[in-house]
Amino acid sequence: MAGNRLYFAVQAGIFYRGTQWDALEKLAKDDAGPDGAPNYTPATHGLTLGTAMEPSDLPYTPYTAHGVQDVSLTSNFTLTPVFELGQAAVYENLEGIPTVEITLSKAIDGKPLLWHLATLDAPTPTLMGRTASYCTFQLALWPDTEERCFYNGTGSYNDATGQYGMVTGTDRSVMPIGVITMPKCFPSNLGYTINVTDMATENLSLSGNEKVWARAHKSVKPLPDGSQSLAISEDIRFCTAFADFQGNDDTPDHLISRGHNVMMKPAAAMITTDANGMVTATAGNADQNGAVTDPDCSVFPIEIPGISMAGTNDVEANINIVEGPGDPDPKYARIQSVSFSVALTRNDVSSLGYKMPVFKSVQLPIAVTTEIAVHATTDDGIQVSSFAAACANTSSLRNSTIRLALCNGEDRDEDDAIQRLRGIRIYTGMKNKLTSVGMSGGNTQGGNVVNTYSYSTNNEFTVLADADPNEHNMNADGTLIAAGAEPGSGGWWNDRKYWVCN
Repeated sequence: MAGNRLYFAVQAGIFYRGTQWDALEKLAKDDAGPDGAPNYTPATHGLTLGTAMEPSDLPYTPYTAHGVQDVSLTSNFTLTPVFELGQAAVYENLEGIPTVEITLSKAIDGKPLLWHLATLDAPTPTLMGRTASYCTFQLALWPDTEERCFYNGTGSYNDATGQYGMVTGTDRSVMPIGVITMPKCFPSNLGYTINVTDMATENLSLSGNEKVWARAHKSVKPLPDGSQSLAISEDIRFCTAFADFQGNDDTPDHLISRGHNVMMKPAAAMITTDANGMVTATAGNADQNGAVTDPDCSVFPIEIPGISMAGTNDVEANINIVEGPGDPDPKYARIQSVSFSVALTRNDVSSLGYKMPVFKSVQLPIAVTTEIAVHATTDDGIQVSSFAAACANTSSLRNSTIRLALCNGEDRDEDDAIQRLRGIRIYTGMKNKLTSVGMSGGNTQGGNVVNTYSYSTNNEFTVLADADPNEHNMNADGTLIAAGAEPGSGGWWNDRKYWVCN
């Protein structure tokens, strides 16, 4: 019997559409017995454990999270002490509503993003369109002698011997030692980081108020309410089919995205260059800030030295240009990293007669922060206006457009044109304003000077991906709409210019 530790190979997480899980709960309550207890037995839902099952057999659709680097869970219990006259000891510690926080990080690898898996019910891909969506998150744990997380209903656990039964051979199925389920989880923090030295990553935090364990072997120790822990084999909610890791050979759909996969080159027809080398967007291809409206080109604030008037930073076109110290501006910015963070603070909405919150509304406005670190070759380019005459314009800042276009890591079976049509796009709108700029480094230990620009906006943060499994990005048969070059061919991704350039 293995049970010495838990580590990365024996943990797997999956997401379920929030409303779909709610429907399962309602179905179980409709099938309740005379005592009113919900009926979650597998037989009620047409499943017979001990025979191989697939995710499609379940009354809900699980989405396995791929490329996950780590996961952490924190449960917090609020206690309010009540005292009485006559004694110093506490009279009763009242239990408040518990909270559960889940934090995950993921490599960006061409498979569905955590943000998209957590908001599968979203009607639009914008930040406001996704804030009301919620999910059920499930984490399963296997014995530490396993090399992967695979369970298709045929594994078993013998209470008498304390041993796991399994199908022999390379495709053996092993029941998890435990499955932890957190229903009705709402995203509470979101972040993306892309830099020149490491893989591109996504970070997501979820907030909920429930955490339920089911184990292969029921504990004899009673829970505080007098019941025993739930058993995986007796409850349809925990009979999850982790088919994705069956062969211990899961690989990313594309190579993991890195800093060199940031798309900097705009379509030639969308920009023009004058005799002095000034790059601007052509007529009809600029937004209200003058930034080029090419959804497949990254756009940065123009006050950063090296960024063109169109918001572009075409490194490829300028990498071989010799720049002199007397040049007024660098030909391109040596961007080291771009990071985005979104704080989705949640407020509980409660109702008399029900202990748990009925909803967790997002607190507006939602702060969206972007940080851009640049290897400095000149000053930071930011000038603060001094006091001028009454009614004179003393603005130090301008509105800026920020968009990051990241193609998937290289796939040697596809040409560059197709590669440009797959990946993710992050858009923070056209009203980003600088909140700080800092210069650091350049010390006596030989470090280089880095300028870090921090920008802030509110309520605007759209993340598109060609692999988003939302129904609005899929065909009627449930397959993803093919990434095509022409907008209007269906799906959020193919219409990305509308979503990330307006």
